[in-house]
Amino acid sequence: MYGFDHDLLECTHSGFERVYFPFLVDSKHWVGLCLDVNSRVITVLDCYTGLWRETKLKNILLPLAEMLPYLFRFALKNGGEKKLRLKAFVVNRENEVSQAYC
Repeated sequence: MYGFDHDLLECTHSGFERVYFPFLVDSKHWVGLCLDVNSRVITVLDCYTGLWRETKLKNILLPLAEMLPYLFRFALKNGGEKKLRLKAFVVNRENEVSQAYC
């Protein structure tokens, strides 16, 4: 379903529980994402929740949530592990983030 370059393995580390990274939503607004590998949850850290409804944000992140299990299976398979559930990650928006008001 997804193809990954084998050079990607050089920067895909294993043994971590969470990964934090920025994500540009709809080319308009940056949010932080916390990827929890063990619980398979993507938590959105958004300082301006009034910009998009949660359902729209989840739809934007759905391709990422569906692709990540394939990336991890690819990395683990090359490391010797062969079984990994391919269930998509769940996307949640964190509600306790301080908000920016314009």
